[in-house]
Amino acid sequence: GTLTEAGNVDFAAMREIVGARPGERVDIVARLNDHGVPAETRAAWEARIAAMETDSMRETPLRPGVLEWLAHLRASGIKVGILTRNCDEATRVFLEMYGLADAFDAVETRAARFYKPDPRSLSVAFCERWGVAPEETLYVGDSEHDLATARAAGCVFGLVEDAASPRPLTRAAADIVGATIGEIMLAGGVPPMR
Repeated sequence: GTLTEAGNVDFAAMREIVGARPGERVDIVARLNDHGVPAETRAAWEARIAAMETDSMRETPLRPGVLEWLAHLRASGIKVGILTRNCDEATRVFLEMYGLADAFDAVETRAARFYKPDPRSLSVAFCERWGVAPEETLYVGDSEHDLATARAAGCVFGLVEDAASPRPLTRAAADIVGATIGEIMLAGGVPPMR
């Protein structure tokens, strides 16, 4: 994740749950929302995957500097949100585990009306809600879905790059690249912490 170190989520097992063949790359969240699949089946898939995500979240540490930067952004009056493809329960566990329930102005999970990579997940859920132009919005992420969402919404994209970062295409397409959230914030024009 963007705020956490790489977790131990078994995406291959999740893809298998939603009916993918071994080695087949499918969008798990899109399959969970595929109305061509019976609702009972999708609900069963969601329950199994949500349990896996939530268990994984309990073992996933924050990236260094996240708490300090979140506190700094809040103290600076900068709106901060989470846009995640995780389920509500895993997100709730994350927020409670790190005492971050009040650290964000908005939290949008895959249960929201729009989820990434749909650009409305940013433009409606955050930019319009906060009265901020997309081109003035810095979206920090670590995946191809993050890049696609930011680009389609017209937002500035900052890539948190580490060993778990995706292919070089993302790096080349990012507006800002940094090894830490702090590096991206500074390059994006956020005043430095004191």
